[in-house]
Amino acid sequence: MPKNLPQISVPLPPELLAFVQAEAKAEDRSPAGQIRHYVAEAQRRKAVSGDRAVPPPDFGNPAMPTVTPASLATNKAQLAAWKAERKRLEARDCPGGQQHIYLTTAEAQRLNWLHTAVDYVEREVRRVEGTRSAIVNEHELAIQAGRSKLIHG
Repeated sequence: MPKNLPQISVPLPPELLAFVQAEAKAEDRSPAGQIRHYVAEAQRRKAVSGDRAVPPPDFGNPAMPTVTPASLATNKAQLAAWKAERKRLEARDCPGGQQHIYLTTAEAQRLNWLHTAVDYVEREVRRVEGTRSAIVNEHELAIQAGRSKLIHG
């Protein structure tokens, strides 16, 4: 969860506090996490019902990058950052094999997007590197044969 998020204090009567604590314990969440879950689910249901009084959250997922030989270093750096973020979310998501019990709706959607993005960018990096390898191998064979166009023009 991002740090420095705005926080609110919610006074609850003892019976509601007991309910939230019991539900949180049953779902293996903290009471604050249970309240976050209730709010996120209410927002999701409102968005699904078509009532757009509350805009859908922006999960901050960028468009998939274009992988080219010129952008390969940048793509690999972004890929490493996405893998680290995915690993961090997965560590919170599946303790004991239970799925999506510690993530908010936004975090779960971000994790799903990260799986897709990492798979796509890894595949594109392999494709571009494979193309580069084929060009380098062809160039090396040409050098060995004494007919490199890259060196001899």
